[in-house]
Amino acid sequence: MHAGEAETMKKRFLYQTIASELMNKIIDRTYGEGDLLESSANLMQRYNASVITINKALVLLANLGYIKRIPGKGSVVQQSESKQDKPPGSHLIGAVVYDMAHPDIWANAVKAIENQLYPLGYQLLVGNNAGNAERMIEYIDQFSSRGIEGLVFVPLSGSTEEEFHQINTHIVKHLLKVNIPFVVMNRVLHNAGTIQVGFDNHQDALELMDALFAHNCTHPLLLSHRFHNSEIKDRERGFLESLWNRGVSDPKHTIIRLPDGSDSSTRQLDFLYFLEQELTSRPEIDALVAVDDHILKLLQMVVQSGSIFEEHPVTLTGFGTVDDVFSTGSIDIYQHQNPASLVEVAIAHLLDIINNRSLGITQIIRIPSILTFGSKAL
Repeated sequence: MHAGEAETMKKRFLYQTIASELMNKIIDRTYGEGDLLESSANLMQRYNASVITINKALVLLANLGYIKRIPGKGSVVQQSESKQDKPPGSHLIGAVVYDMAHPDIWANAVKAIENQLYPLGYQLLVGNNAGNAERMIEYIDQFSSRGIEGLVFVPLSGSTEEEFHQINTHIVKHLLKVNIPFVVMNRVLHNAGTIQVGFDNHQDALELMDALFAHNCTHPLLLSHRFHNSEIKDRERGFLESLWNRGVSDPKHTIIRLPDGSDSSTRQLDFLYFLEQELTSRPEIDALVAVDDHILKLLQMVVQSGSIFEEHPVTLTGFGTVDDVFSTGSIDIYQHQNPASLVEVAIAHLLDIINNRSLGITQIIRIPSILTFGSKAL
């Protein structure tokens, strides 16, 4: 085995390696049509794996249509014509994300999709639409012409809730038109007609606010955006609900929307000025809550500059996926969201849809985040 191959194997989960090896034996006819795979007990012994790991590998093979699991009998090999005609790696799945300009946010999710699909004989086609709906349509058409079997679709933001659903309904209709199975990931839509996988942002916001109040932060300020998507809506809703439940009569004034900036340096300067104005005019503010990764990173920059938080000490909190922000200890409490957890669920359901096992099922699956406390004492 070459060094590069060994490195790839290290990045796989054991169940993916097991599924890949069994799949290759089915493709090269080591196992023929109607044959029984080894028993779970034998596989556990051969791979030194738990029954849970073996079961996950067999579920993946079943979702791909390589085996049929029959209670009381075992796993029976299925050699469909479509799989005989397609060698490993010729299956294609597409993914389009909206912000690859921030590689530390979405690059990890794309890598997780690749790691999930590679051992199963799939290649991944990736597109970056930069928030443009027409670019999304172009990617869908390009991927369709290359014969993708399914698509992971991350909805775009809009200036309003109405625009958010209008833009993404247009994209969904186009996917239905070209007949590509898809799942919605990270953000959710009204009536998407498929499986949707996202974080439980409303509950996460309630949990984060509970932690804030437990640390005697009674005057939080939520730093949000002027654009709209389901993440922001659900986090704002949880934030407001928590304040209403604690007797704040008009909590909407505790949400502020950041000015737009065309580049990172402009955003940082505008953000510093913006924060100084807000904290000076509201000396009672004792906590800042970042609605997403972008604002978390801006807060981290302010901490590193050693400026306004020395004059206005506040607790820093927020939601995000960026590990280097958290590792600095700059953020006191945060909801750490792992895109890989979304990917594993989304890809499993997409493969299920492709194999016509859950076609037409509409379901929203919510993934909880992990509430994490930073290194600073609260």
